[in-house]
Amino acid sequence: MIAATKIGLGTVRSVRMMACGRKFSGLLKMLLDEGALSRQDFEARAHSLKLLADGALEHVNDWAFEHFDEPLIEEGDKVMIVSHLRDRVAEMKDAAK
Repeated sequence: MIAATKIGLGTVRSVRMMACGRKFSGLLKMLLDEGALSRQDFEARAHSLKLLADGALEHVNDWAFEHFDEPLIEEGDKVMIVSHLRDRVAEMKDAAK
């Protein structure tokens, strides 16, 4: 209990985002910075992190279900973070700095 009081909300959010996995949180940070990406660009970025795009989407959305009760990334012609969760993920990103 004492240790928990010393951990700030930002630290908790940072830990939660990192729980997604370092490579996967890199994809999230990229989507926050870039906004929407074409499917082709997203696949290239995932590949540069040695990830398969479809597997990365599934992993991140599974993580999001645990934290937000819904998927975090929308996909179609563009791949992007759902708009109503964007601020919450940005807060996690800022806390991870």
